[in-house]
Amino acid sequence: MEGRLGVFYGVSVGPGDPELLTVKACRVLKACPVIAAPQSQSGEQLALSIAGQAVDLDGKTLLSLSRDPEVLEVAWEKNADLVAAYLDRGADVAMVVLGDVSTYSTYCYVMERLKQRGYPTQMIPGVTSFAAIAA
Repeated sequence: MEGRLGVFYGVSVGPGDPELLTVKACRVLKACPVIAAPQSQSGEQLALSIAGQAVDLDGKTLLSLSRDPEVLEVAWEKNADLVAAYLDRGADVAMVVLGDVSTYSTYCYVMERLKQRGYPTQMIPGVTSFAAIAA
């Protein structure tokens, strides 16, 4: 790893309404050339869909990250490898997640593996579903 390493951002997209993304979340998504998103077994990428309604993602490299419950530990390691390839080239990567990035988030599993490898990470907080319901 030579030169500047990219930053791995965890970007909260909130409970489903694209207007609930924070200004900071939108800024990071616009700035990052690579956007990673969890993909369900059915192929759905709900967090990416929500983010794409708030920010123009045209021209970005999109990474689909597995959430296969049968092989989660292996999937998280593979996802970390996939993201690290871009970080090594100095590209920042934003991983979009539903709700808030610190609450039951797939991002944390990948983040921990990348932090152990020496990559910089940053969490961008957002609106949790339970806070939206209470409001």
